[in-house]
Amino acid sequence: MPSRTPDATRGVPPRRATAEFWPALAAVAIVAFLCTAYFPGALSFDAAYQWWQARSGETSDIQAPGLMLLFRLVEPVWPGPAMPFLIHLTLFAAGLWLIAGAATRRRLPAMALVLVTGLAPMSVALLGHVWSDVGLLAALVFTAGALLRHARDGGRGWLIAAAFAAAYAALCRHNAAPALLPLALYATWIHARRAGRARFVPLGLAVFAVLTAGAGLATRLLAREHYSALPGLALWDLAAISVETRELVMPLDTIGPGLSVEELDVAYVPWANVPLFERTRSGVRNPYAVPWPEADIVALRRAWAGAVIAHPGAWLRHRLRVTAALLGNRDPAWPEMLSFVDAETGYRDNPPVELNHGAVHGAVMAILRDWRCGPLLAPWPYLLIGLLALPVAWHRCRSPVGALALTLIASAFLYAAPLPVIAPSAELRYLGWSCVACLLGAGLALTVKAEPAAPRYATPRPLP
Repeated sequence: MPSRTPDATRGVPPRRATAEFWPALAAVAIVAFLCTAYFPGALSFDAAYQWWQARSGETSDIQAPGLMLLFRLVEPVWPGPAMPFLIHLTLFAAGLWLIAGAATRRRLPAMALVLVTGLAPMSVALLGHVWSDVGLLAALVFTAGALLRHARDGGRGWLIAAAFAAAYAALCRHNAAPALLPLALYATWIHARRAGRARFVPLGLAVFAVLTAGAGLATRLLAREHYSALPGLALWDLAAISVETRELVMPLDTIGPGLSVEELDVAYVPWANVPLFERTRSGVRNPYAVPWPEADIVALRRAWAGAVIAHPGAWLRHRLRVTAALLGNRDPAWPEMLSFVDAETGYRDNPPVELNHGAVHGAVMAILRDWRCGPLLAPWPYLLIGLLALPVAWHRCRSPVGALALTLIASAFLYAAPLPVIAPSAELRYLGWSCVACLLGAGLALTVKAEPAAPRYATPRPLP
């Protein structure tokens, strides 16, 4: 009887047509539902601005260039947000299919993994938007799926597909690096298992460095105007310290004549920094209007550091309020745009885009508005699920499926950790990847069974 070579990674079931069909069917159903509900995709101001950059060539690095490049690529074929919306949705659904089909050959768990992740309230609320955050989310889900397929089937095709998806993810957000690091290490761990190499961490760090450095260089080269993220965050911190201490600590060249703490009382909110630049009579210098000279940024950095050192309690309480706004339930008085945008926003000479007015869209938006201030559209339950699943994933990380579960949860928390300090607002989309990754990681942790350790880096032997 001729020998057959088993999968090079233990614990992953072999390819079977039935194992592929059912999660594929579930993924197609998700795409069909979200297309019906959202097509051609909701367009917020940020996305409209990136579309205009792609059309005009007047680029800046206020936002990472990934979505702008995608707009530029598809504009000759299908102008507008429809094509990026479909590409993101396809990447996301294909990634779920790849993960579920490789994780288990049991029909119900595979379909449940796809449907629960794809139709979770957080996923439904975010995937209808043409956002760089959604591009990051979709690309990372596809990257994870391609890597798990490589673990099961081998071959370079899946590795190449994962590399392209990871590169797009790196270009979608300035802060994508923490999310990418665990996936880079997972990729090289899989490669080490298949190739019988004992050292994978240096290679994983090298892959991570290439991705992040390449994305940073591309961002720098593609932008005609360069902005610093510091002014927007520093002015927000300084306004919060001024309001709490009743002492104006903002540099004079950043505020209008006669600005008072009482004006800042009205303008400062813990859920976004933009109202600070719009709600005062005297005015606060807008960091997003024109690029700041380097000397002004240095002076502001010194003022900001000095105020934080002088008033650490006020700064910490402000950051705790931002953290609560990011992670917790939304206040009904806060703008709806912190959770989702039901609009096709115009910008300059962008062609008009018609909003989806279908019955399914109306029903979905009505449900999301009912849930907007509850736990289903708050990040904390999803992060809690990931935290509770972490010990299970750790216990089962000897298999590629269990290791991917651990990887996704680690990626989720590494990505979320800096946000309370660097996020300019408490928008739900900033934690979209963390929420979906925790949900998907928990599902994978429950899918795979614990198994004894395989010989480290052993080359698989044929079965009789």
